[in-house]
Amino acid sequence: MVQYAAKGVSLLMLKVIVLGGQVIAGKPVKRLLQKDGVMSGIECVDGTVLSADIVVIATGSWMLATFSGLDLLTMCLATGQSVATIQLTTEEAEQLQYHKCPVVPDFKLGFYVFPPNEDSIVKMAIHTAGYTNIPQSSIPSKLTPEKTISTPCTSQSHGNKGLLIPKEMVQVLRNHLKEVYPKLAQKPFGGTRLCWYLDTPDEDWVIGPHPEDPSLFFATGLGGSGHAYKFLPVVGRLVADSIQGKLDRSLQAKFAINRKNATQTHSRFPYEVKPLEVAQLCTPADLLP
Repeated sequence: MVQYAAKGVSLLMLKVIVLGGQVIAGKPVKRLLQKDGVMSGIECVDGTVLSADIVVIATGSWMLATFSGLDLLTMCLATGQSVATIQLTTEEAEQLQYHKCPVVPDFKLGFYVFPPNEDSIVKMAIHTAGYTNIPQSSIPSKLTPEKTISTPCTSQSHGNKGLLIPKEMVQVLRNHLKEVYPKLAQKPFGGTRLCWYLDTPDEDWVIGPHPEDPSLFFATGLGGSGHAYKFLPVVGRLVADSIQGKLDRSLQAKFAINRKNATQTHSRFPYEVKPLEVAQLCTPADLLP
């Protein structure tokens, strides 16, 4: 079984290459390009232009910040979900036999914990409404209301601060862990981070063309909205069918970017989205039991 998301993605990338596809790494996209009002490709930060008949945006929680001109603020929101890990010794992993346990989810509270991976690391998280990160440079004004965009806060964008979660969530995770594995809850957390979702109001995916330009395609919200990584083996078929015009009409409507039934779901009740505040991020002392 693949234990790391990175391994799963690497395997799929290898499959793409074997089938004749090309993976171009290390080229951040600067902007989308249009010709005669139709999407014609992308321009990279280094000036490279890649032309295409169809441009598929599959940038997840970075979509709004990267392509703010698409005006999708009412449809999508980037939120950070709290994750923590515990490092077991080899002896602990063998003697306590946590590796034989299944993934344990608490559907009522949103807490879930995985068995140790091959490095004896136990990972846990909680599925809540999450946190938004609005950069100071993106504070809106009357002239620029469109600048209210939540942007992922990660180690690549914010250094070590990008690995921290709110103090309150450290305690929430530990309290829930006590209910499942009391002995593990007595150990310090080895690390934390925010897992960034791209949420939609109804928690359904966004798969389909832009309503005004069929050459611009969306395949996003796939790992967000609480659906997570488990759909990796199957969601690609839905995307391919949609691009080829083979997707069932009911699914076309269900996943459309401009769907009318995108009302707020209550699956994460009573949680509410909160702003991420630097002063409230955890410290090393907060990770101790």
